[in-house]
Amino acid sequence: MLVASPVAVVLLLAQPVVAKAATEQRAVAPTTVQRKPTAVVVVDPASAELRYDVSQVDLGVESGGVTVSNGVIWSTPHLTAVAQRISPGGTTPDLTIPLRAYAIGEVADGESFWLVTQLETDLMFHVARHDAITGERLAEVDIEDFFWDMEPGHGGIWLGTESGTLIRVDSRTNQVVATIPMSKKECDACSRPVEVAVTDSFVWAFSDGKLARVDPRDNSVADRSSLLQRHKDATNIAGIGDDLVLASPDEYAIVNPKRGRLVGRIRAPEGRVFWDWMPIRSDADPTRFWTALVPRGPDGRPAEPARGQPNPEVDVVLVDIDGPTVVGSIRTPFPERMAAVGEDLWYSILREPRVMHATPSRPGAPR
Repeated sequence: MLVASPVAVVLLLAQPVVAKAATEQRAVAPTTVQRKPTAVVVVDPASAELRYDVSQVDLGVESGGVTVSNGVIWSTPHLTAVAQRISPGGTTPDLTIPLRAYAIGEVADGESFWLVTQLETDLMFHVARHDAITGERLAEVDIEDFFWDMEPGHGGIWLGTESGTLIRVDSRTNQVVATIPMSKKECDACSRPVEVAVTDSFVWAFSDGKLARVDPRDNSVADRSSLLQRHKDATNIAGIGDDLVLASPDEYAIVNPKRGRLVGRIRAPEGRVFWDWMPIRSDADPTRFWTALVPRGPDGRPAEPARGQPNPEVDVVLVDIDGPTVVGSIRTPFPERMAAVGEDLWYSILREPRVMHATPSRPGAPR
């Protein structure tokens, strides 16, 4: 499930909603650090064993979303109604396909990628599925509720809306097969956005201070809000294997929902915070995820640079929840969205016309 903070807006406004999403695989294993299961670790990017070589893809337009499916990278530029294909090894896009409107959310499911757009003509949200290689539009689903978040898993995609519902789209039929209320909207102007996370066994919805577990076998819902006692300040959630990350700008609490046990905590160092909507999981390694450490603003939230201001240097880090341990680190200008495949990481730079490609440095390369 992303942009600065995801904020749902209509097309007529300047800043779009952005979804979190991406897929990753295992990177080189670090030296094991033995800690108690409930260890509290302050993230130190300098402690990472794994470093990266970073190359650049020039887009020609301001970057936005980025996703990877079937080994092919797709960029969806900010406020530009196209998607651009980047083939492995390329330095510029090699295919551009038109969209009905600019994309405000994207996920990949391994065989295809899904984009969310909103049209001025009907103000509905349209979820289009595209072929991972050709970009051909394969299907489209219309969503009346205001889009907020999206995650793939368990045979389809799951969309959280701003009005408090969770929508399930089946990837075999490309149809909505369930609309599940997660929280009650008290008035037309009230916002009850649903954050979505997918673990190996369940789908999770976080809305209005409550946490629900959805069983993908029958769409049954169980209240698991008691897990929020592990991190009462959580603003977002993410699935890592069968564990759940309760995320806030200051701290990620890693919880094993089956046992109701706290696995560990990672905290941001002084003066910095996590891009809290950005825990990006690894499909191949159930214990690892990517996130970013960015400057802390006066309100305690991430300090996103204003348009026209230079992007500050930040740290993108790969975290293993066993420990927890920081295993990889990339120093880079302020990122917008990230996607990973194999040992590589792809990410767009906020309001700049480029996407970066990070690969692990070869053995013996300077750190």
